[in-house]
Amino acid sequence: MSEPTPHRILLHNDDKTPMDFVVGVLTDLFGHTPRKAGRLMLAVHTTGSAEIARLSRDAALEKVDELHARAAKAGLGLTASVSPAHPLERRPAAPAPTETLDLSGLSRKQAALVRGLAEELRRLGSS
Repeated sequence: MSEPTPHRILLHNDDKTPMDFVVGVLTDLFGHTPRKAGRLMLAVHTTGSAEIARLSRDAALEKVDELHARAAKAGLGLTASVSPAHPLERRPAAPAPTETLDLSGLSRKQAALVRGLAEELRRLGSS
């Protein structure tokens, strides 16, 4: 008997959901560490979407339903989608940080978080 085909969960950027809400969902619902959640949040923010988990189809759909329910309860439009992943497919690497960051429209706290995450990504990329 073969294992169920893994399904990837993609989180999509919406430019209205606060970054701390995204990090909270990634830690609370998907079990990521705060550091990894911050990196994933930054990847979603800079590239438009990022893979945040691979689960069985049913588990992935449950997690996405819960994510949507949490976002709706908070009055936010955060969305995620589920798609099949080939079992042998490699997970994409985190995108390289861009040289410039557009921080317009962010609060000081959010801008500081983005700058810190970008610096961490640069540091990790050079090691």
